[in-house]
Amino acid sequence: MTTIKADTDSVTAVWFSILGGKFRIRLSQDDGPGRRIGEVLDDSGNVIGSAQDYTYGGKGFAVHTQPFGGYVPMEQVEFVY
Repeated sequence: MTTIKADTDSVTAVWFSILGGKFRIRLSQDDGPGRRIGEVLDDSGNVIGSAQDYTYGGKGFAVHTQPFGGYVPMEQVEFVY
């Protein structure tokens, strides 16, 4: 599994995050670090949630999906276009 999916169970999603799994984010607003908003995508490009980095001042993203919600450090973010 490269990314989580909308139907991934919560425990698996949390372990995915803890073990350094990548979250794919497609930005819909990019006004620089601390002012970015986007969508979280699965491996197939389906939107499974939202993300923004203003909560953490551009040092990471607040990710909101059905199976996972929380902080994701920049090292675990993969931007897609």
